[in-house]
Amino acid sequence: MTATELSQETAHAPGTLVFLGTYTDYSVLPHYPYGTPSGENHGLVVARFNHGKLLPLRTVKCLNPAFMKYHPYLNVLYVLSECIDRNGYLTAYSVDGRTGELSELGRVDMTGKSTCYISFDKGARHAVITNYWDGMLNVVQLDERTGAPLGVVQSHQQTRRATWRQVQDRADHMANRQDGPHAHCNVFHPNYRWVFVPDLGDNCIHQYGYKDGRLTPQAHVPLAPGDGPRHFVFHPKLPVAFSGCELGSRLQVFSVDDSNPDEVRPRITPLESHPTLPEGFTATNYVGEIKVDAEGRFVYVSNRGHNSIAVFEVDQATGRVTRVAIEDTLGKTPRHFGLSPCGRFAVVGDQDSDNVKTFSVCGKTGRLAPVAGADLALNSPNFVLFVRPHPEARVVHPTLSGLAASVMAAASHAASGHEVEHTAEEGILASPTAMVACS
Repeated sequence: MTATELSQETAHAPGTLVFLGTYTDYSVLPHYPYGTPSGENHGLVVARFNHGKLLPLRTVKCLNPAFMKYHPYLNVLYVLSECIDRNGYLTAYSVDGRTGELSELGRVDMTGKSTCYISFDKGARHAVITNYWDGMLNVVQLDERTGAPLGVVQSHQQTRRATWRQVQDRADHMANRQDGPHAHCNVFHPNYRWVFVPDLGDNCIHQYGYKDGRLTPQAHVPLAPGDGPRHFVFHPKLPVAFSGCELGSRLQVFSVDDSNPDEVRPRITPLESHPTLPEGFTATNYVGEIKVDAEGRFVYVSNRGHNSIAVFEVDQATGRVTRVAIEDTLGKTPRHFGLSPCGRFAVVGDQDSDNVKTFSVCGKTGRLAPVAGADLALNSPNFVLFVRPHPEARVVHPTLSGLAASVMAAASHAASGHEVEHTAEEGILASPTAMVACS
């Protein structure tokens, strides 16, 4: 095989894909990026991840793709477009796992602005979607055969207050972050009976009951004044959960109680809170992404301003954490990052320095080290999603329980030599015991 043939074979071989989101139009965002917009003919970059390096394959035109998620059973990518001049929208793409080529399946408009997060219910019959600007939650029905979005079946205005004020424009928003609700994500409990929605504006975690595509408000759990929770993730083994607090630059740890599930009461309780910044740092900082490693040994939180990732070690008996490091991301404004399916790498999107950095992850200490020669120049990167495409012959079992489906998914991937990436949580990667090399 010639060098050219080998290159072509590698480019079309099954393996780990990385989807990179970029901001295309700064004028319609709720915040002020300071990098370089990627432009109207850009948006989503599809890359192959090969031994710690990103190999771009293609670019897909898409307005401000601010959040992405992969279907748990089908080769379908869901992309949320963020804007405040009109309602945001969800676009679904069929993915060719060998080439990374995307084909649009459908698009559905939301009932809120600055659309920013998506989660799937058990069996992926519905997607719950968060709209940041006005605190609107949408439930979207999905075609069980193709994964295509069929339409919004529920809209819910989230708030804990009888009266509140909707911010009017970007300057108003940045000066008054907590005048009204700003829902930032939504996360299903592993049993899929509850959905938790951190709200930066309401300064709390909202809890909803969930059944058959319907959200029912149940409780809200307040945080310390000014914390402004952003994202939320469950520990993969222990009854604890974590939230990165954007405004307070803190990691909040919660205890989780799922006993007597028919009782309507708060299911999370604040346990402890830790700063994500070093002592003495007083400049502006906003927490970005939060991730938990596959084994639940470490929690990672990005700092936009200090330009770092704080690393916390989790006590495997209590779920409490200790900060062990604050790692420089070597760029500006690490809005988002992803952990590779094999667990050995972290890829960081530095929004305001127009670059993507790859770091190796120490399995013993959780610490990060830059990978030489692995930088990727990319305008305004805002999101990183690792994916191992599903085997083409894979059998879907949408009627199984979430746990059974996850077990069968792991068995299917392991048998085919593929890695498992997704559990119930976007922020957790599956156990590396079923992993193969990152290639």
